[in-house]
Amino acid sequence: MKNILSILLLLSSLTVFSQEDKEKKADDFFQIYYFDKAIDKYSRIDSLSLEGQRKLAESYYNRFEFVEAEKAYAKFIDSSAATLDDYFKYVLILKANGKYDEANKWMQEIKTKKEDDLRVKSFLETKPVFDSLLVENSKYKITNLAMNTEDEDFGTSYFKDQIVFASTRSGSKPILRKYNWNREPFLDMFVADKDTANELIKLKYLNKKYNQKWHEGPASFNKKGTFMAYTRNNYGEIAADGVVRLQIYFSEYAKGEWSDPEPFYLNSKDYSVGHPALTRNGRIMFFVSDMPGGYGGTDIYMVSKISKTKWGKPVNLGPKINTEGNEMFPFFQDKNSLLFFSSNGLDGLGGLDVYVAHATPTGFVDVKNLGVPINSKSDDFAYIIDDKLKTGYFSSNRPGGKGGDDIYKFAYTGDYKRKVVVDTTHVIIKDTVVNYIYDLLVLNETSNKPISNADVKIGKIIDITDSLGKVSAEFNIADTFKVVVNAVGYKEKEKFVSLEKSLSDKVVNDTIKLEVNMDEHIVLKNIYYDFDKSNILPESKVELNKLVKFMEDNPNLHVELSSHTDSRGSDSYNIKLSQRRAESAVRYVVSMGISKYRITAKGYGERRLVNRCSDGVPCTEAEHRQNRRTEIYIQGFGKALDIQQTKGKYSK
Repeated sequence: MKNILSILLLLSSLTVFSQEDKEKKADDFFQIYYFDKAIDKYSRIDSLSLEGQRKLAESYYNRFEFVEAEKAYAKFIDSSAATLDDYFKYVLILKANGKYDEANKWMQEIKTKKEDDLRVKSFLETKPVFDSLLVENSKYKITNLAMNTEDEDFGTSYFKDQIVFASTRSGSKPILRKYNWNREPFLDMFVADKDTANELIKLKYLNKKYNQKWHEGPASFNKKGTFMAYTRNNYGEIAADGVVRLQIYFSEYAKGEWSDPEPFYLNSKDYSVGHPALTRNGRIMFFVSDMPGGYGGTDIYMVSKISKTKWGKPVNLGPKINTEGNEMFPFFQDKNSLLFFSSNGLDGLGGLDVYVAHATPTGFVDVKNLGVPINSKSDDFAYIIDDKLKTGYFSSNRPGGKGGDDIYKFAYTGDYKRKVVVDTTHVIIKDTVVNYIYDLLVLNETSNKPISNADVKIGKIIDITDSLGKVSAEFNIADTFKVVVNAVGYKEKEKFVSLEKSLSDKVVNDTIKLEVNMDEHIVLKNIYYDFDKSNILPESKVELNKLVKFMEDNPNLHVELSSHTDSRGSDSYNIKLSQRRAESAVRYVVSMGISKYRITAKGYGERRLVNRCSDGVPCTEAEHRQNRRTEIYIQGFGKALDIQQTKGKYSK
């Protein structure tokens, strides 16, 4: 009897060890995101531990197998071991399965446990209008794109007159690289044309050198398509938990190709940053991160560019946008001051829903769920819309599509008007107290059109106007300061502003109108050339872009660009060199869309010296440099001042 008991105990012990060993193998797959294999292993274990049951449920959840996920969560959701995270995921699963009444009961249960949770507050605020979200909005007409396949296609962005998106489609690649989560090939970035029906056609890789061995995309671009921010895996660094984080990289388009990627300074192996969304001028970027200090899950942040290569401090968009859940895929519609984003923390129809919020001087307000048909029981995200708010694209993994994630186009006949009209001229979101905001609008005096890229000095603050001619400054006291505005082709204008004498409103709106600089000198700075070269350097493009904008705003303008050398070298050589330099500048201006009939190139060599430094006269290098200049002459407007070149390796 004693021997039989010993044998039974031994067998029992072996069974326990076997069960633990099996669960550990399943845990290993779960840890590295092989959820399909984790499900297979967990499902074969007769008596899972509580933690094993939770991981099985999460595995189904992560693979969007919501029917099975509901069954798995139901086995322990009533127990005292269930966490708030378990409750909220269970609610999302119930909604995904169309069980809204049951989901509401669980939200009421969550309310008793954590009433101040932002997701609970959103639920209570949405409850009176929730049923209306389920009624299809007839002002939307959505269509699954013909280009969708069984592959994952999502995350559209505007790229000039084209569309860029992320996809797992393999194209002509000889090897399919698959990532663990859903066993699909890794993401690459593709670019497509739009036909007259807004279908995407003529698909091709955006740039093959970006399609590396991990995920690349989604991306965002400035309006001109010359600056890109995009998401990719940081495949050079793996965190201690074995996770490869998402990071943001930047690239500029010049001379027919994209520059090598430059990393965002907030990239980290300890948390992810991704889903960048640039404003049209590229000076503000919204992005998503789970960095420390947020509300939970992934939050949406914004950051401003403070120099050509430097970004400022990130600002969390706050509790009206962010929750303890996940907020993702921001898109800022500059022209109408609208932020579109997706969230599974704000109360919705299930999974990620698309929301819109209005930008005001004090933050984002009036957050609205777009409802059916944009939103569904599934994940709906990456919503973008054109300047006229009439057409756009979004992504969804809803039933009835062609693959996991599909891209849908939509036509819209409604509007996004707010119930209360407020000033939306500028977006300010700060984590410190700001007593006054000075908003300035710079306009063309004749046409009343906004002047972008105007140089503005507000007291000690130096900035440039955005694409809408706007610039802003913040003050903690009722200060008095001088405002000076300069723009190529316009007369400088200045004025004094006293906030103390302003209206009681903390947001002070001001307008300055610039007069075209007729019959006076116009200075075009920083047209530099390397020694014996005629190619345009990057610092010169900044000023030439201002000339381009001025010519766009004044379509009847005709311009001569002339280049000059110093006296060293033969007359004939200097004439040819200066002509090449002038033609190089003209080619750049024409490449930016200005008609070649409106601008001419003229090289004068050394014939128009501005000082005594003629042949044989000893002069300093600084004196010779005064003669190496590029001038603009605008017919009917007068001749530009000489350009003082101070950079580059010069001899001519």
